[in-house]
Amino acid sequence: MTDRARRFYVGLSLGFVLLVFLGFWPNYFGPLLRGAYDRHWIFHVHGLVFLGWMALLVIQTSLAARRKTRAHMALGRWGFIVGVAVFVLGVVVSIAIIRAGYAEGEITSIPGALWSASAPLTDIVQFAILLALGWRYRRKVEFHRRYMVLATVAMLPAATARMRYLLGAWSFEVLFVMIVALLVARDLRTLGKVHQATVVGLVILLPRLALSLAYKFVP
Repeated sequence: MTDRARRFYVGLSLGFVLLVFLGFWPNYFGPLLRGAYDRHWIFHVHGLVFLGWMALLVIQTSLAARRKTRAHMALGRWGFIVGVAVFVLGVVVSIAIIRAGYAEGEITSIPGALWSASAPLTDIVQFAILLALGWRYRRKVEFHRRYMVLATVAMLPAATARMRYLLGAWSFEVLFVMIVALLVARDLRTLGKVHQATVVGLVILLPRLALSLAYKFVP
């Protein structure tokens, strides 16, 4: 991996962190700082674990950039555990949101519940698949780093879909296409082709884009 490639992944991970803070500012970080966030404690645990994943991504890309391979691999074992926790809590929070929807009368049927849960559950399943691939190919750097980045991309809709106050109703779609274009352009520039791991990752992620479009056009 060249120094430029290492810097690219550090910058990308920092960009992801920025998206998370911007996306969750109106509904979580802002109310939390004002003492106005009063949802169940499980949402705080979920938020902390998710932020832990983002912090690990920045640390791991930074260690790789500094060629601290041994430290990167040692921390990676803990990163996988955090990833599993992200998956479990993602499922728990999705169920909690459905229950709250029933209690508040926003959800009145099982099909309605499934439709409401389809986006967050798709995100978390895609994350789990890409995390597993990242672990499977942890000794193949070119595959591993792409799968781990794409696993994080799978979780970003929770933030980017909330950025309507900055980018309008198509915030998720716009940012998804921009991130994908950036990753594909990087592959083409450095390899002259799109890496196999990038292709596999995008095939896994595309159903989420299709689902988002369905939300907009299906009554």
